[in-house]
Amino acid sequence: MIKSKLEKVSNVVQRLSVEVSSEKVSQEFKNTINQMKNKVSIPGFRKGKAPSGMIKKMYSDSLVSEVSQNLVQTNLSEAFQSEFKKNEELKPASMPVLEKVEEPAKDGEAFKFSALVDIFPTFEMKDYKGLEVEHTAVEFNPDDHDKELENLRQRLAKSKSADADAVASEDHEILVDIKAIDSNGEEISRLCFPKAKVRLKNSYLPDFVQPQVLGMKKGDEKSFDHEFSKEDPDQEFQGKTVHFQVKLDEINQVILPEANDDLAKDVGFDDLAALKAKIKEDLEQNHKTQNKQTLEGAVTKALLEKNQVEVPNSMVDRVIDSMISQIPWPSQTEYDSARQNPSIRESMKERATEQAKSTMGLWKVAKQEDLKVEHKAVHVAIDEQIAKIELQQPMNDQQKKEYTQSRHDS
Repeated sequence: MIKSKLEKVSNVVQRLSVEVSSEKVSQEFKNTINQMKNKVSIPGFRKGKAPSGMIKKMYSDSLVSEVSQNLVQTNLSEAFQSEFKKNEELKPASMPVLEKVEEPAKDGEAFKFSALVDIFPTFEMKDYKGLEVEHTAVEFNPDDHDKELENLRQRLAKSKSADADAVASEDHEILVDIKAIDSNGEEISRLCFPKAKVRLKNSYLPDFVQPQVLGMKKGDEKSFDHEFSKEDPDQEFQGKTVHFQVKLDEINQVILPEANDDLAKDVGFDDLAALKAKIKEDLEQNHKTQNKQTLEGAVTKALLEKNQVEVPNSMVDRVIDSMISQIPWPSQTEYDSARQNPSIRESMKERATEQAKSTMGLWKVAKQEDLKVEHKAVHVAIDEQIAKIELQQPMNDQQKKEYTQSRHDS
């Protein structure tokens, strides 16, 4: 038997508290001990024949740890489904995330733990009819055509090991390890770039780090201090000095493909003329889309000025995933590294939060006005967007899944 309850933490978070009965805990201890009997070897006993009391005494710590994990895994989902079925007005925005275990499992005693669940907020939008906003349309720039072709060459570039005496320049791709240390000697994970593969011409390294890397050779190590401005956008580091340690592990020469028919065929076109025509068509469409989005942004900004909208962190995280997936990373390795990099995610958080709030606000207006969109139309629009992104950079199945999820959330 389990007992569970939901408790409001905020408008977008609920705490799920779970208590597993002493009988169920005792049964889990028995099951786990029996499993351990068949895994461990104890002198004087055949596998599976050692007394339970001996197993319990000899492997106490690992037994308690495994039982505690099993009790959370097997009961959290059941409690989650049960509580949200009873509270249908609450709409979960994510799966539950373990918050804490009150005490490690003890045989014969109840086991208690809690988890946090993001939920979609319940609110009403107001004063959204008759909004007036100013919007200035941006003119189409034909020079973007050449820039887009150059970006495509950069994305399709290959690399090979540079000469042993090469010094890092914007023509190189590097493998670098960067650590950020605070005044107490502790690492600042948000500013660290562990084993980062970086194309220096289109680097995602902070502006103050890139100049330090340029000119280094393979195997070089260096350290420097950076004093953040008192007006730095990241309030955590305003006016603070952070120590950085840099180790350059690899330097690779970037080899750009020629802008010719072979390049066009590599991305699915008959010749370079067809590729250029498609780029021009997409740029013109993107220009129209950008103007539309700018207008929509002005409208949603005015809307959010009149309405306070909260969004769950999990929704913001999905928007960040989508933003990262749409950046033309030079390689899958850089994409994977960026997606896990706390510094990059933090730099996108404010913009992602505003985007999530806009999505939530517009969704609420659509619901209040009973506006509906056919699922088929949504899927067609998402597929069209993915096709446009893939012209700039191929997407793997995981990236497509994340992008599709983020668009559905929108």
